[in-house]
Amino acid sequence: MKYKDWSDWRVPCASINEIMVRPKGVNPITLRERKKLETIAEKDELLDSDKEFVARMIAKDEKFKNPGLSSTAIKYLMSRYAWDRYNKRIASIDTARSATKKGNLMEDEAIEIVSGLDGHKYIKEDSSVTGLIL
Repeated sequence: MKYKDWSDWRVPCASINEIMVRPKGVNPITLRERKKLETIAEKDELLDSDKEFVARMIAKDEKFKNPGLSSTAIKYLMSRYAWDRYNKRIASIDTARSATKKGNLMEDEAIEIVSGLDGHKYIKEDSSVTGLIL
């Protein structure tokens, strides 16, 4: 079995939303929390509750700046790996809707219809595009 070089793997544009999902529980510091931090910073002496709050906000900010993968991203990557490695789809993730199936079946005919209406020859693009600007 031929092994894929994963150092050159790219995420398709249609799947960026699945990769970029923020994990549950990872949120930025809110405006209210920022205001409270500013009032705490103005104090000369901090209470234990203030110290705990500042520590929680530092931890929250660090977690937001360096989050782990979301469960959605993990599921997507697992399904892509299974597809690329074993040529298998994970049924619970990759089950296509009937509209998607119909669209895939009718794609060639739709291209012909639009080509006839526009008077311009369109072709189905099967290759992928890579680069900084799409």
